[in-house]
Amino acid sequence: MDIASDIRTLGSRFVGRLDATILADALEYLDHNESGLALEVLAEKLCDEGVTVASAECDRFEEIAVGMGLPKERFQFLRKQVAEGGSG
Repeated sequence: MDIASDIRTLGSRFVGRLDATILADALEYLDHNESGLALEVLAEKLCDEGVTVASAECDRFEEIAVGMGLPKERFQFLRKQVAEGGSG
């Protein structure tokens, strides 16, 4: 899989938890070869909208970031969205 596919797959995990328009807007950056921006906007919108995120989903954000050559710490802010017990 390529990075864009990985981000789309990750984004699909938030269907029903994040407003569909907001999710589509974040993932639209992928259509313009802006994978990093798509990943960042998705993470920011999850926080802005107060969406609960599973620990494994945070891990996936970090894995994708590393795959793009970004530091995984760039998405550390998303950890505040993890529910008690680490479930999403």
